[in-house]
Amino acid sequence: MLLATYNIQRGRGLDLARDLDRTVLLLASTGADVIGLQEVVEEPLGRRGDQPRLIAEALGMQYTFQPARPLDRGHYGVALLARAPITSPRAVNLAVSGREPRVAVEAVVDGWKVFVCHFGLRSAERSEQVSRLRAELRRSHRPRVVMGDFNEPHHGPVARTLEAELGPSPQVSSHPALAPLFSLDRIYADAPLGGGRALRSGRARFASDHLPGMAAMDRARVYFPPSRSLASSRFAYQR
Repeated sequence: MLLATYNIQRGRGLDLARDLDRTVLLLASTGADVIGLQEVVEEPLGRRGDQPRLIAEALGMQYTFQPARPLDRGHYGVALLARAPITSPRAVNLAVSGREPRVAVEAVVDGWKVFVCHFGLRSAERSEQVSRLRAELRRSHRPRVVMGDFNEPHHGPVARTLEAELGPSPQVSSHPALAPLFSLDRIYADAPLGGGRALRSGRARFASDHLPGMAAMDRARVYFPPSRSLASSRFAYQR
């Protein structure tokens, strides 16, 4: 199963052009089966349009959108797209007092519980958000996928928490798009992830301030922890 995560910056590129067709072409080139999007605008009557619906329809995918906050004549938030049906969508509140409202979308895709996240800019904010996300993960059925823009420039508390809960994420430099140095956009799963890379085409370098991040998941090899009491990220495989 191919996974991708992409902060589309409201469909507006570094060249200041709002070009959703360019965004669609980039996402189509990934060949992803499941896509997480951040900084998406749902504004059917506004100048940005209903971005999650337009992107999903152009790709022939299902989608669900969760707003984090109002924006002009619509809402701004995160979206999950998938080739398989999406069921049981819900919002996970990641808002921290005094900071920009944040949200994750949680849904089931082909038996996998998938979370798409967009974390905050400050370390203390992200620490609270990953703690809430971990609590949601532990209430969720396995297997699970977590993807998103975690805004953590280095391997810090967010990465360590999610690696301990799920498994390692491919380290992919995805930001800033013109000269990527930081692995802000990550994918974690209850299964091995390989082929991690960022899409570095000429179009991708200007379509957003992030590059799309991708990974291939071996869904036949689900991580199965022998005991919840063992605080370890080393799991056996369930075949």
